[in-house]
Amino acid sequence: MTHPEELLAPYVDGVLDAAERAAVEAHLAACPRCREEVALARRAVQALADLTEEPVPLGVTGPVLAEARRAGEPRRSRWVPALAVAAALALAGAIVLPQLLRGRPGPKEGASATTAMEADRGAAELAAPAAPPLETWDADLDERAAKRLTARWAPPPSPTYAGDDEREEALGCLLESGAVVDDAHELVRLIAARYLGTPAYVGVFREGPGGGEPPSKVVVWIVASDDCRILSLLSRTL
Repeated sequence: MTHPEELLAPYVDGVLDAAERAAVEAHLAACPRCREEVALARRAVQALADLTEEPVPLGVTGPVLAEARRAGEPRRSRWVPALAVAAALALAGAIVLPQLLRGRPGPKEGASATTAMEADRGAAELAAPAAPPLETWDADLDERAAKRLTARWAPPPSPTYAGDDEREEALGCLLESGAVVDDAHELVRLIAARYLGTPAYVGVFREGPGGGEPPSKVVVWIVASDDCRILSLLSRTL
């Protein structure tokens, strides 16, 4: 199946002409993955629209702009994670900075180093309450096994857990891929395993209207642990 990747962002923005819009909507009717990506993008756009402006801390804009330039390289569905990362950065501050900076050269000594260390500490403090412990599975999941997680989302009786650093890495990867953790999107399980042979992070979410209302569905995100690309998205109505 050919995906109209270059038209999805303009479709969300409402700037396509009638013929292009009809073509995209015909594709969305038959493609669950693109429908999910459009839904994620709309959520991210709405989250950004609802934000109030805040002053940006010194030293933050440079790494973010550098990552934006890197993200401009051709890659399937980068537009959805980019919107979601922007929303997550604005909402959660330093949570995603270690993920953006992962693999980059270390900061210079002085004020930049101090800013980076403060960002790392802020990420640890903010990420810890937002994510459950990271379960480590010596297992290679397939789609059938992943679907079972939508029905059995409670942790096993005696799971094996990774450390806090690994948990923050997994959470940052999910956020970069477009997942949202908030009152309406509760992350109930976080798993490190393999999916169809690829090392992966699995996030199991209970989603609903928020505001104390019960969740209406379970959504499972599976992302590659090396570059945070989406491997699979599954959901089940409660």
